[in-house]
Amino acid sequence: MMIVDQLVVQHQTLRNKAAEAPDAVDMNEVMALMDQVQAASAHVENPHQREQLQAILFHWNGYVHSQTGAYPGIQLAAFSPPAAAPGPEHTARVTTAAPPELTLPRVHWLVWVAAVVLFLGGAIIVIWPLLFGNEEDAVAAPTLQAEAVYTAVAATQTTIAYEATVTRTVIEQTANAAALLFATATSSETAVSETPPPTGPVVYTVQAGDTLFTIARRYGLTLDEIMILNGLTTDALAVGQTLTLPHPPLTPEGDTAVNNPAVTPPPPATATLTPGQQLAEMVIRASSASLYSGPGAQFSTIMPLARGTFAYAVGRSQAGDWYLLQLEDGVTRGWLPATDVALLYPAVPDIIPVIVVP
Repeated sequence: MMIVDQLVVQHQTLRNKAAEAPDAVDMNEVMALMDQVQAASAHVENPHQREQLQAILFHWNGYVHSQTGAYPGIQLAAFSPPAAAPGPEHTARVTTAAPPELTLPRVHWLVWVAAVVLFLGGAIIVIWPLLFGNEEDAVAAPTLQAEAVYTAVAATQTTIAYEATVTRTVIEQTANAAALLFATATSSETAVSETPPPTGPVVYTVQAGDTLFTIARRYGLTLDEIMILNGLTTDALAVGQTLTLPHPPLTPEGDTAVNNPAVTPPPPATATLTPGQQLAEMVIRASSASLYSGPGAQFSTIMPLARGTFAYAVGRSQAGDWYLLQLEDGVTRGWLPATDVALLYPAVPDIIPVIVVP
């Protein structure tokens, strides 16, 4: 089993223990789990797994704060990739293909063939009259030999000059290719460097349905970064509250709703949370429960919930027999009968705002 899966199982076990008997949870056990999550995060690169670890820390940071009044502020460690093993070195070489007749090996080969042919031709011209000719031809032989030698030397000089020309052409073509590659690489680097980075800071106004988790994801920040920057001591937000953020969002507004089409927005509320007010946490007690789009069984079902699922109480009906829940993903909301849930902390229903559904 992967280390992340082990930590998730350990987290769920401890949460179930807190749900069944809150007084039986040892704070040292909670802090030990948070330290293990922080240490493991340095070796986890997968974004989904890091979100799982972040959710664990978010939950237990809030738990410790609610129990002791102190906020530990433990967060994920930066990913530290293992050192790569040294590999074989590769040298990039720029080559320019030339026509077969201009390659240097073939020119050298032609020079040698021409020299051998000329040498053999001169030898035949000198020896032939001596073996098969008359005296007159023998007298003319030295003159013919001199002419053959002169012709061979002239041909050799011409070939060497041609070889030098070909060599210079190949060098120039190679240099031109290298210059072209350098220019292309430079223009690519310039194009990349000209992309303007995000600017900031910006002031964000909290909207209905926003949570600190969804804002942090949209702006590419951590929960602790937003809380420290704005001097927050709790993750509770109120509609209309302003937050100072270091730069514009990394994803378009409303992107969460596009990626989660099944989420049903909450109905309008007559009461909102005040700044600094803590959301009440609760756990599903019923063996089979369903999340509804409104406070009543006549409303449509959003999704089923398993026993032991944790959620936050955002509001309650006027009669107090239904709760508006927000799941731990910070986005999904829906109604559930009060008989199917149990408040954990703070266990005072009066602090939960009353929601009027038209």
